Amino acid sequence: MKNSKIDDIELKSILEKPIIGPHNHYIASCPYCFKDRHFYINRSSQQWDCKKCGEEGNIIKLLSHLGQLFKIGEFKSVERGRVTLLSELENENENEITSLEVEKFKPPIGFKRVNSDKYLKKRKMTKGNFDKFKIGYTNLVPSLKNYVIFLIEEDGECKGYLSRYTKSIPKGSKKLRYNNARNVNFSHLLFGYEEITNQTKTVIIVEGLFDKISVDNYLGLDSDEEIKCVATFGKKISKFQVLKLQSKGVENVVLIYDYDAIKEMKKYSILLNEFFNVKVGFTFNKDINDSDKKEVFEIFDRLKTPMEFNKKVVKLLK
Repeated sequence: MKNSKIDDIELKSILEKPIIGPHNHYIASCPYCFKDRHFYINRSSQQWDCKKCGEEGNIIKLLSHLGQLFKIGEFKSVERGRVTLLSELENENENEITSLEVEKFKPPIGFKRVNSDKYLKKRKMTKGNFDKFKIGYTNLVPSLKNYVIFLIEEDGECKGYLSRYTKSIPKGSKKLRYNNARNVNFSHLLFGYEEITNQTKTVIIVEGLFDKISVDNYLGLDSDEEIKCVATFGKKISKFQVLKLQSKGVENVVLIYDYDAIKEMKKYSILLNEFFNVKVGFTFNKDINDSDKKEVFEIFDRLKTPMEFNKKVVKLLK
C-alpha cells in the first residue's frame, strides 16, 4: 500500500487548476483549504503538502478525502457510487484511510506457546488449530494469569491478542472472562485475515474466534483456498475491514452472526451487499461454537440473500 500510485493523467485530472512547477511538482488549489497555488504534489512519489494549511500525506489519503479511492489498484473494485456507503459503517470517526497496514504489536511479556490445553479441548479445538494459531500463556503478567492468549497476526507479525479466562469465575467476582490487548484498534483487524490468499473468492464472517474455529474444522477450510473464514471482534463491521476484504479480491461474503445479533445481521448484510455477493446464515438459539457438525451444515444449507433474510427469516428469529 505504501507504494500505491495512479498514473500522471489521472493525477492531473483530480487536481484543481494544476500547473507544472519546479522539481517535478504539480501546483494546484488545495482540496483542504482551497487556497490557490499552495498545494504541491510530487509527480513521481505522489507525496503532497499545502504551504498554507499544512495538510500533507500520500496519494491514498488524498483520494480518500476526494472520495475517489476507486482510482487506485487495491480499491478499483469499489465503484464511485459505493464509496459513500462506507460512511454508514461504524469506524470510530475515522473518515480518511491512508493505508490498510496495521501497526505491529508486541505479544505479552513471557508469552509461551502451547500445543494442547484442557480448556480449549472443551471448546472443540484440535491439534491442527494449535499448529495453525499461536496460542499460549504467560506467567509474567499478573493480569493475564490463567488466561489463554491468542495472537492476532497479519503479514507474519503480531497485531494484537485476545485472551480468555480458563477457570470458573465465582459469583460476584470482578474477574473478566475476556482480557484482550489494550491500545489496539480491533475495528482494523479480522481474526484469520492472513489465511486469505489471491485464490480466495468467498469469505465467511462470524462473530468470534471460537465460531471461526468451529467453521474451519467442520468445513475443512484449512485445505480450501477458495473459501476462508474470518472473525470480527463483536457485532460491528468497519469501513477498514470492508476495504481489507476488497483489497484481497474477495467477491462473496457469507455473514453468520450469533442468534442474538438479528439487528446487526439485517444492517450489515444490506451494506455488505453493495460491495460483495452476500448470503446470510443464521442459527436458532445456539452460537456456531455450541452447534454440532450437522447443525453447522444445516446453517449453510439454508443461506438466504439479504432481502430473503430480512423479509422471511427475521420474524422467526425474534
